[in-house]
Amino acid sequence: MLREPQLAGNPVVEAAEAEDLVPIVALVARGQASGVIRADLPSRWIAEVIGIFVYGAWAAVGSGVVARADAPALALTTLLDGLRPRT
Repeated sequence: MLREPQLAGNPVVEAAEAEDLVPIVALVARGQASGVIRADLPSRWIAEVIGIFVYGAWAAVGSGVVARADAPALALTTLLDGLRPRT
């Protein structure tokens, strides 16, 4: 929707986006229940953040900032390790 702002508020698009999140939220919830994903954050929030990282990787590849082959690892390491310097 960031690239197609005219779709904002479209109930069909919003329903499709919500439906797309269902399996991701369920996956996150299972990870939280098993202790491999933080349980102190809402599973829906984590799913939304994952989506933002996927979109960011896609946009960075499209604009030439990141090579296609590098995008998945960059998104994953940033998501899992954050932005803090490595010690």
